[in-house]
Amino acid sequence: MSRPPAAVRHRRPSGDIVADGRVLLDRCFYGCHSSVSFRRGSDHVAPGGGLQERSLDRLPDGDDHRGGGTMIYLDHAATAHPRHPGVADAMRDALELAGNAGRGSHGGARAAGAIVASCRERISHLLGVTDPQRISLFPSSTLALSTIIADLCSGTDDDAVMWIGALEHNAVWRPAVRALGEDRVRLLPVDEGGQVDLARLEQLDPGAGIAVVLQHASNVTGLIQPIEEVGA
Repeated sequence: MSRPPAAVRHRRPSGDIVADGRVLLDRCFYGCHSSVSFRRGSDHVAPGGGLQERSLDRLPDGDDHRGGGTMIYLDHAATAHPRHPGVADAMRDALELAGNAGRGSHGGARAAGAIVASCRERISHLLGVTDPQRISLFPSSTLALSTIIADLCSGTDDDAVMWIGALEHNAVWRPAVRALGEDRVRLLPVDEGGQVDLARLEQLDPGAGIAVVLQHASNVTGLIQPIEEVGA
């Protein structure tokens, strides 16, 4: 099967944000990339009606990672900004800890292992998992997806298929196609707003499917998918 058409994979929002004649916000649906930057002291206008014209508060030089200027951050579904102060404190403590989890028996290694064990227990409680050892920790979502998809596809029947959302990231598409081939990776249709078609989902044969892979919240559109209904 072919990848989603270009019109689905890449398009601008209806109201580009402009200032001083520049397009400032550009979103690529399939590439899952978005960026925002503003010139210092400029106003912004959203012709599509999304944001209203107003003066921007100025940030200290360097806060927009471009050597100065003013920024409005609109990518919270990808990563939060600013982060809670506790996040930076925890990361700093880990960097200063002289030990690696599972790599020794000295005090620093045991302390690092205790942090990982506590993390697993808290995640288990959050997700309702009875055994914390069933929680796997990865350095990135991309690696986690590649590992999980490869495991799900291993040893499956030759006619088994995997269903993925039509706007999923390449981190889902590529490992699925690599493991199964394009003919066994099926796209779930979405409506104009990007929400998965639940009526079509109910028509799928559960006996022929390996899994349905669907992002909960899109870092491109901000859409939250009805995960409970999908999993019912």
